[in-house]
Order: sequence, then structure tokens, then C-alpha cells
Amino acid sequence: MNRILATFVLILVTFTARAQKERYRFAQTYFGIQTDLIGGSHSPEFMSGRLLIGGTHFWQKADFYISFPLFTTGISGDAYHYSEGVITGFRYLPFGISRKGPRPFGGIQWITPELSIGDGPLIERSRFGIEGGFNIVFGNFYTLELAAHHLFDNGLSYPISREGTDQILPPEIGFSLAVKKYIDTTAGLSSEKSKAFVNKRFKEFTEQKKLSTWNVAVGLSANVALSDLPMLEPYGFMPNKPPLSVFPDVGIGYYFHQVDAAVRASWRPVKQSNEAYGLNYEIRQHRLSLEAFKFLFDYHGFVPFVGLAVGSDYLNVSLSDGDLPEIEDNYSGVSYGIVFGWDIRPTDVETWLLRTNLRYLFQDDATAQSLRASGQNLEINFIQLVIYPSRWN
Repeated sequence: MNRILATFVLILVTFTARAQKERYRFAQTYFGIQTDLIGGSHSPEFMSGRLLIGGTHFWQKADFYISFPLFTTGISGDAYHYSEGVITGFRYLPFGISRKGPRPFGGIQWITPELSIGDGPLIERSRFGIEGGFNIVFGNFYTLELAAHHLFDNGLSYPISREGTDQILPPEIGFSLAVKKYIDTTAGLSSEKSKAFVNKRFKEFTEQKKLSTWNVAVGLSANVALSDLPMLEPYGFMPNKPPLSVFPDVGIGYYFHQVDAAVRASWRPVKQSNEAYGLNYEIRQHRLSLEAFKFLFDYHGFVPFVGLAVGSDYLNVSLSDGDLPEIEDNYSGVSYGIVFGWDIRPTDVETWLLRTNLRYLFQDDATAQSLRASGQNLEINFIQLVIYPSRWN
């Protein structure tokens, strides 16, 4: 009986030690650049450059990323403006990444392609695609990647004038070459020396009451409009939703260590606009919200959370149509919604960490006089830097 108990304890200790070691290799952050060649059988061809921000999770088996367009240059089709917009993607890497040879990956993409022709409107839609390719590690933890992707259901009816439309087939196939730099600040925490340092800091922070503390956060978010703008109903040639926009996401919060929860005040300045055939509009918003969320569990440093948000939105909206007088409206409204996401939190004594935020918001514009420009929105903040100033020595 004692031998069985001793064996069980030995297995438990070994498993715990291995789990702790793997905990600090759970995720790595990366930044990269990418060049694309995109086209289709019935569409012009384009070349683009993109900025990549993302991270591998689950020991390099899962890759979550966001990709921002830097430029798009037409190779053919002079009247076209086209971009694949902001791309949010997930990749599965069955064999991880390695220096020993190319490793395959496959994944899905949420793409927001935008298209304008001549003086027509900028039309942006949400589309899904699939991708696949290979990567290989080189140098001081860089990867070189070759990939291809395909968009589904990419055709659209485009307004070629205020009265008429035409069927357009934008690019649907792309080939890309990317270079990424990986950053892993936690791999060394599995050593005995590092664990002793973490335990010492935990004791110090407990005595100094720094486990529960203030934090500041900054990142970039993208807004996806989910409902039509009432003010655009009279203009059938203008898309009824504004294009996707990217904006800063700044917050000040307080973390409650004992209950593993947080509150924060968040500010996001959002600008949306579009124009077509003499009509143009611009929506400038300052979104202020108070949010409270609870962390659900800790899986090797992957810590998801969910919570609620309530706030006020301050809007300035303007619309002009040819020689007619410009219309402008200023008003505020109440917003509320759900916040969710996850932290990458290797230990309880981090001085900074990376967070992913998503917000599903409902906006009330009942105080608007004429230009009603609120509705339902999805905000995606893929990587936000969260800093705990009191923990810095």
C-alpha cells in the first residue's frame, strides 16, 4: 500500500512539474510583415503589404492573429480600388513549428474586403475564407511562411450610378509570403531560480498589497457595424453600414486578485465615413464605458473572462449631398453590452501582460434630431498591452 501511495505521489509530482514547465511555453507573441498577390479568374490583380500581430497558443498548435493592410497596389484594373481589409484568423498547426523542416498549417479567416470603382461608394463586407501553407523557423526565432487562401461568396452587386447596379466579381484567391518574429518572455520561468524569484515577488506583493492593483492598457481595436444606419435609408446607392474602422483602445482599470475579477474605464475614439456620387458622410464618436468582468479559469496561463459594459457615446455626424446645405448633428446616447476575451497570464506577479478584448455593443441614439447613426457594433481588440505600474521596481 505504501509503495502504491509513493508511486502515486511521484507520478503526481512529476506531472505537476511538467505542467508547470509547459505552462511557461504555452504561448508566444509575434509581429510580422507579409506581401500578397491576390486576384481571380474574372477580376483584376493586386499586390499588397500587411502588418501581422498575433500569438501561438497551446504549445504552438494554435495561432490567433490579426492582419492590417499597409498598402494595396493594382496590377490591372485602373478604375478599381480593392483591399482585403483587416483579417482575423485562426490556424491549426498539427506539428507546431520547427527548424528541422517545413511544417504545415491550415485555418480559417474572417476577411473584410473593401471595393470601390470610380466615384462609387466604398463597399465593405464580411466574408470567410480558408487558408493553408507551410512555415519554417530560422535565425533567432523567426519564421518564414508561404500560404494560399480562398474567399467564399465574393460576388456583389455594385452601384455604378445612383440608379443602376452591375454584378462584380472581386478577387477570391491569394498567395502570400510572410516573415514573423516571435517573442517569448516566459520560457525561462520554469527554472528553479525563476520559480524562487516568482515566489519571492508573490510574498512581497502580498505584504505590499500589490496583488490587487491599478493598471493601464492600450491597444488597437477594429469596429464592425452589425446594424444599418437609419440616416442612410433614403440613399439606396450607398451601403447601409459604414466601413470597418481601426482606432485606439485606452483603459484604466483595477484588478481584484482575491476574486480574480476586474473593473475598468475605457475610451475609444471612432471615426467612420463613406462617399459616393456627390454624397458623403462622417461619423465621429467618443465611446466611454465602465466595464466589469470576471476571469473564469486559468489553463496554463490562458485566462478567459466575461463581463458587462455600460457607458455613454458622444457623436458628431455630418452629411452633405452635392450643392444642398450640409446637415450636422451632435448628440449623446447610452450604450451597453457584453465584454469577453482572455489574458495571457503566466504568473500572478506579472508587471505587464497581453489581453484580447471583444465587445458586443448596443447603442441608443434616441436623442438624435435627424442623423441617427448608432446601432449594434462588434469591437475587436486582438492585442492590448496591460501594465501594472505599482509592480515595477
